[in-house]
Amino acid sequence: MASGGDGEFVNLARLNIDKYAADPQVNRQLFEYVFYYVNDIRIAHQIAGVATKSAGYEDHFWKNQLAKCYLRLGMLQDATKQLISSLQQKQLIETFAFLAKAYNRVDQPMAALKTYSQGLEVFPEDVTMLTGMARVQEALGEYELSVDLYKKVLDAQSNNIEAIACVATTYYYGGKPEIALRYYRRILQMGVSSAELFMNIGLCCLAAQQFDFALSSIMRLAQLI
Repeated sequence: MASGGDGEFVNLARLNIDKYAADPQVNRQLFEYVFYYVNDIRIAHQIAGVATKSAGYEDHFWKNQLAKCYLRLGMLQDATKQLISSLQQKQLIETFAFLAKAYNRVDQPMAALKTYSQGLEVFPEDVTMLTGMARVQEALGEYELSVDLYKKVLDAQSNNIEAIACVATTYYYGGKPEIALRYYRRILQMGVSSAELFMNIGLCCLAAQQFDFALSSIMRLAQLI
C-alpha cells in the first residue's frame, strides 16, 4: 500500500470499498492506510462501517475505529456510543482514553474523570490513565490533586517529561524555585534542549538568587531563538 514510482498503490477513487472492507484479510491494513496515511476520514469511516457490519457488530476493534472517525468528524455522541459498546465487549487502555477524550470534548470533565478511574481499576498505575486524570484536574483548577497524580505518573515512569515539567511548574509558583530547578535540570539531563526549558531554568535561578546560572541560561536561550 506504500506509494511507488508509478504513484499510489491504492487508488481510492476506483476502489470497491464494500468488497475490500468486508474482507478480514485486508480490511484492517486498508483502514490504517486510509486513516493514517491518506488522512481521508470519510472513506476510513466507510471502511470501518462496512467492516463492523461484516463482523456482526461484535468486533471491539472496529467499534474503536469507528469512534476515532467520529471524533475526527466532530460526531462526539456517536463516538461515545461506539466506545461504551466497545468497553462492554473488551476493556482496553485505548478505549478508556478515547472515551474520556470524547467526554472532555463535550465539556463533561467529571464523566472523563470517572472513565479514567474505571480504567485504573482495570489497569492499576497506568500512565495514560493517570496523566489524563492529572490534565483534567489541572483544567478544573485542582492543582494539588493534579500534582499528586503527576507524582504517581513519575513513580510509574520516572522519565515522563510532561509530569516532571508540571511538578516543577507547581513548585515554582508555590515559592520553591530551588526544588523546581531540580526538576527542570532533570529534563535537561534527559537530552531536551528548548528555548522554553532554558527560560524556565533561568527564571528558577533568578528566583533562587543564582544569578550566574540565570545569566548563562538566558544566553543559551538567546542562541536557540
